[in-house]
Amino acid sequence: MTTGRLIIRAPGGMTTIQDAGRIGSAFFAFPRCGAMDGQSAGLANVLVRNDRDAPVLECTLVAPRIEFQTHGCFALTGADFGWRLDGRPVERNRVIEVAAGSLLEGGKATGGLRGYIAIAGKWLVERPLGSASSHVVAGLGANQGQPLRAGFELEWEQPETQPGTVELVISPGRRAKNVIRTVRGPEFEWLEEESKQLLLEKTYRVSPTSNRMGARLAGPPLSVGGKTLPASVPVLPGMIQLTPSGQAIVVLQDGQTTGGYPRIGYVPRSELDAFNQIMIGDPFRFVLL
Repeated sequence: MTTGRLIIRAPGGMTTIQDAGRIGSAFFAFPRCGAMDGQSAGLANVLVRNDRDAPVLECTLVAPRIEFQTHGCFALTGADFGWRLDGRPVERNRVIEVAAGSLLEGGKATGGLRGYIAIAGKWLVERPLGSASSHVVAGLGANQGQPLRAGFELEWEQPETQPGTVELVISPGRRAKNVIRTVRGPEFEWLEEESKQLLLEKTYRVSPTSNRMGARLAGPPLSVGGKTLPASVPVLPGMIQLTPSGQAIVVLQDGQTTGGYPRIGYVPRSELDAFNQIMIGDPFRFVLL
């Protein structure tokens, strides 16, 4: 077996190891975790001919600086960090060959919040509960669930043959910028009529106090007229809960599996990828599917 190796020279904003998450773990009250933008993470893996659900590096807001100790191939997807390899700009959404001693770095994210790096080969990392995905609060996953720090080394099993060039054309689609499609949640009808209109007509922003567990939404307060749930109920990533203060929260990948707040909406998994790429403070609005 030929082993590849890289070293994190600077961790960036928040760089973690993520994959498709822990399927079936909610039965044990443990969140699925996984890449915040599963479509971009999967695309990076497909480009380097890995399994679509294989681990990747998830980079948030500010790019890490990575030194490759061995040769290999990688792909970059998601937000644009202005990536450079040995000082030369490199493109996203294509296979990039790298020589031993090369340095990959970038700047602040644009056009999204999170980017992904996939390495051709099998990552040699721990997979507790069947997944390498980092869960910072629980300390579970590769690197004991913690963000990667400067000096951290990662290894992978090199493939027998490196992936060749892949031509990729990404359609821009017809999505309106920062419009998130949602469906009615189980307690949507609890909302007062004025609150229903506010939810679907007014602009919201993702609060800086948000994290991988949940996104707090800054916007007009909503009301369910004092109604409360008699007990905790199941929730999953994408569920929009309404707190007693009238502030809405979107449960995200590392969020709890049950909750006691009314579930006024649900952002489907396909839409959650787009939601998780919205920059902190950028405006967006909900529309019903």
